[in-house]
Amino acid sequence: INYADSSKLELSKESLGFAIELADKLNARTIVVHPGHLDGLSVKQQSHDTSTESTVPNQSVENAIRFLNEAKDNRIAIENLIVREGMNGRVFEYPFSTPEKMKELLTATNKEMCLDFSHANVAASFLGLNHMELLEKFIQLKPRHFHACGGVDGEPKDMHMHLWEGNLNIGAFKRMLPKNAWVTLETPYDLEGQLKDIEMMRS
Repeated sequence: INYADSSKLELSKESLGFAIELADKLNARTIVVHPGHLDGLSVKQQSHDTSTESTVPNQSVENAIRFLNEAKDNRIAIENLIVREGMNGRVFEYPFSTPEKMKELLTATNKEMCLDFSHANVAASFLGLNHMELLEKFIQLKPRHFHACGGVDGEPKDMHMHLWEGNLNIGAFKRMLPKNAWVTLETPYDLEGQLKDIEMMRS
């Protein structure tokens, strides 16, 4: 699925509809979605700009905004993504990876945000910014939900480590969270490790 790609409109609608159906059955308070990506660039064209253009005719930022604006469920929270990643010889651009672009998207679609701690770190690494300063700007957008995992400061890759692994400042991130924040842990699937992650978030 890709909300920015008009050729995948029906598939995207079907996917979101399925998520809404599950949320209804499980009485979920939040439905986290990715806002879409732009592709078509080759790895050889990769640079450190933050382009919002795609070489694929069906893809645009406007498509993503239109799709999310028409999705009226007030449980939807849009997740911040990394700036860019290479896959199968192509480069995917994520145009809503900065606080400024995310604010524009939230305003245009009347939606709330899911703040992914690791994604913000990756975006900061890619853009040459301090990841804690970037997080502080995202926090100002008043996210309704949060994703957390460990990682390495300066590493432009979403690593999904346990919270105690790597060197990200989990303590500072916790201090930024509003009272009674809802947090999803995106850490490795081992029970002992995840119990330790939960204890670390609660302490």
